[in-house]
Amino acid sequence: MSLPTSPFIELANTDQGIYLKTAQARQLDQLIEAARAALDEKLGEQTALQQEHDTLAQGSDDLRRKIALQEEFVSKLEAQVPLIRNEKEFVASKKQLEEGRRHKGQLEEQQLELDIQREDIQQKLSDLNSVIAEHRTEFEDQTSQLQQQRDEVEQELNGLRAQQQQFKSQIPDRLQRFYDKFLQRGMSRPICAAHKSESSRKEAKHEWGCTGCNMVLPPQLINEMISLPENPKHCPHCQRLLFIPADALESEEEPQAADA
Repeated sequence: MSLPTSPFIELANTDQGIYLKTAQARQLDQLIEAARAALDEKLGEQTALQQEHDTLAQGSDDLRRKIALQEEFVSKLEAQVPLIRNEKEFVASKKQLEEGRRHKGQLEEQQLELDIQREDIQQKLSDLNSVIAEHRTEFEDQTSQLQQQRDEVEQELNGLRAQQQQFKSQIPDRLQRFYDKFLQRGMSRPICAAHKSESSRKEAKHEWGCTGCNMVLPPQLINEMISLPENPKHCPHCQRLLFIPADALESEEEPQAADA
């Protein structure tokens, strides 16, 4: 499976750039969300107060209609009771009139109480609106630079994605199919560099690892990649395609040349 090294490595480098820029964009989004938390909290309070105010307003309107009906009922009784000549009927009607007046007074008291609550909520809403205006200004000041950075990162990502498609079109179809299938599985960076670790022990052999899954690679696999760098190999752990960066390859070849 021989292929030109440049498009293959350029695609890997572009994927790495997309990976890093995506992480940067996610971090900026989190910072913007954190800055917005205080504003969202006040907006939530505003919504709850407005709903409570609207409920009280609806209750007050319902009471007003009931009071109007009760007032009409009492007015009719006040006009009828003096004309009643039957004593028993007169006593019953007078009692009904008194109950009607009492019920009307109760309804008026309830409406007055609701109106007082509404006025209190209206004052709270007015104060809260001032606080929200301050929070909104603070949020815009805090996030203007963050949003500018976020927009710049998005532009860079769009450029990298265009490069990604360009370099992908230059690798063999078989590798393109592998590349697309790998991404479809929700995994990032189908192509990764093999990385040589720095050993803390003197005269200890360096271990090579996959930068995609961070697992140690078999020495035999590394030897094959050094011998034929134009042939990509699969990581035995995560199945990503591997390549050895040029600087790492040169550092491996220098000791061999010195031994020769």
